[in-house]
Amino acid sequence: MKYDSPSSKPKAVIQFVPDPSSPKGCERFLTEALLEAGYAVGTADFFRSDAAPRVIRPNSREGQELIGEICSFYDRMEEDEAEIRDLPHFLVGIGGGVMFAEFALDKACRVDGIIEIAPRSFIKEYLLTRRFLKRKRMLERFPNVPIYILGGDEDPESRRGDAVIVRAQALSISEHDSVAFKIYPGAGHDILNDDCRKYLLRDILFWLDAHLDEE
Repeated sequence: MKYDSPSSKPKAVIQFVPDPSSPKGCERFLTEALLEAGYAVGTADFFRSDAAPRVIRPNSREGQELIGEICSFYDRMEEDEAEIRDLPHFLVGIGGGVMFAEFALDKACRVDGIIEIAPRSFIKEYLLTRRFLKRKRMLERFPNVPIYILGGDEDPESRRGDAVIVRAQALSISEHDSVAFKIYPGAGHDILNDDCRKYLLRDILFWLDAHLDEE
């Protein structure tokens, strides 16, 4: 577990769940910008190293350890910094990290809002119909908190943005109260390093600040 805090009391805590198969530090751009904006930022990446990235499945031993790390992250951070005890906690899944964030939520992970960045197309595969959703419990596990889904229309991993749209529709069908999404023209899967990243950051900060105002 690692985290960084701004010099003054943070507005909220942002926990990144990066894609286990992505290079270490891929979320650094967002980390630095969020710190500058007054948020405490952390990443559960105990298994990621400078070695070549590899695929990790949620049901594997390493995957289960990561899910446990995600679930305990906020509580352990709170032990180190008492001032964050009453702050909102936002979970940010990136790429394949979206799936790990979902598994953590199924374990009753504390969360006040969710941001999903560049979700992979697996989301479309198991969110096609309401009947399938109910049978597989893929959305019942989600707390009724604000969710923001972001992706690119040139991302082959999300079928060029289809995963974003299907996910938002499925959540709305399930009568989730607050779901928003945005698709960036010309953006690929590595959206954090794409030309649109300054707009992505602007939109994330606007969404976060708006929901903090509602607290």
